Amino acid sequence: MYELLDLYDENRNLTGEVVKRSKDIKPEVPEGRFINIVIIFIENSRGEFLIQHTSVEKGGVYATTGGHVKSGSTSRDTVIIEVSEELGIDISNLDFRLFETVKFNKCFFDVYYLKCDINIDDLVYQEDEVESCSWMSINDILDLMHEDKLRKSNIKPLFSIIKDHISSDLDFIVSNRDRSNIKVTDEDINKVKSVLDTDDYDRIVACKNEMDDIINGIVISIDNELKELLKKSNTDDINIRMDILSRIISISEKISGDNKAYFMGIIKKIYNNIDGDKLC
Repeated sequence: MYELLDLYDENRNLTGEVVKRSKDIKPEVPEGRFINIVIIFIENSRGEFLIQHTSVEKGGVYATTGGHVKSGSTSRDTVIIEVSEELGIDISNLDFRLFETVKFNKCFFDVYYLKCDINIDDLVYQEDEVESCSWMSINDILDLMHEDKLRKSNIKPLFSIIKDHISSDLDFIVSNRDRSNIKVTDEDINKVKSVLDTDDYDRIVACKNEMDDIINGIVISIDNELKELLKKSNTDDINIRMDILSRIISISEKISGDNKAYFMGIIKKIYNNIDGDKLC
């Protein structure tokens, strides 16, 4: 049993040509032609990635979920199908996005990203593809990479996502470094910026770990600040109320990324106490 894969030119235009692929037949892609492969990285709220231990038939390596785009299908639809087939879950209504496309020698490699807390106990594995799954920290994944157990095509895309996280974290830290219990200098910021231009994966992971420590301190500081405002927001003094509202707006503008949803809950409570209306 084989499947057909569409062929594309170097500009990703469909050529109308196809190649065969099966478990026993590797697709023979002509020179100047490309196939389409997709992968998706699923990350939970603890910053861990859902990583498969593939079956013996698939090499017994560690990898994220993915597959070839069949003829007539789309990249996005293939992600939904692969996750459903390999893990037994439906992500069609979840907010996953195309993170980047990497152009390899004979392949357009679409990398998708989903932030979601999935219960591993709910997964149903495709036995000929997946042996097991686990949530892994970037430190765990780095160890797998050094042991040559991580699928090589997954490495660069994963670290592109981690560097994207570092970039967002840096913006958050720069906006809130006066709240940090760890001193953050301009030199520190420039060092982080230099990490974004490197493929030194050990350095990237070390940088992310250090930034997480700084962010945790800032998060605690903002949390305490907002809770204090929440206590004061019951006052009838209009001047105090307006000052609190101004401070809330100032804080909320600086909160971004993964911290936004958590703090918006606190901000809504404060806003409702002051204004009596729901925050839009």
